[in-house]
Amino acid sequence: VAAPAPRACALSANVALATEYVFRGFSQTSEGPAVQGGFDATCGIFYAGVWASALDFAGATDPNTGAAVDAHLEVDFYAGIKPKTGRITWDLGVIYYAYPNGVDPASELNFIEFKVGGSAEVWKGGTLGVTVFYSPDYTLETGPVWTVETGFSQALPAIGMFTPTFSAL
Repeated sequence: VAAPAPRACALSANVALATEYVFRGFSQTSEGPAVQGGFDATCGIFYAGVWASALDFAGATDPNTGAAVDAHLEVDFYAGIKPKTGRITWDLGVIYYAYPNGVDPASELNFIEFKVGGSAEVWKGGTLGVTVFYSPDYTLETGPVWTVETGFSQALPAIGMFTPTFSAL
């Protein structure tokens, strides 16, 4: 029996209850839980999606002005392409981080980032990746920011109908 052909386009959804939402080393929920979820569309090498999370910036202040900053919702809109050259899968994309009804009296919480990433399977089931992000004007109008992230994931042997995966960022 031949395996069915892969779909050219697909829609997916995700939802999570997290014990804490940490973004680049900083709690976005004052070390409390968060409800999160999103929708993704892929078509060939193209992708787009939206993702949202509950927030709690309790007591946060703008580093530029000292003014109180607060938001209770983050909504991220993203799109990009994932071409492949040889063993490397590339990820070229853009992300817009929005904080609807956020309190930022003197600055702007919303910001945009561009990303370039590459990943490759370094051995069976083990994938190593690096992504570089650039924001021309990061959150709270702090100016241009470069961020580099690395990651590794290892698929573990299947247990019944489950296929566990170990990931580290």
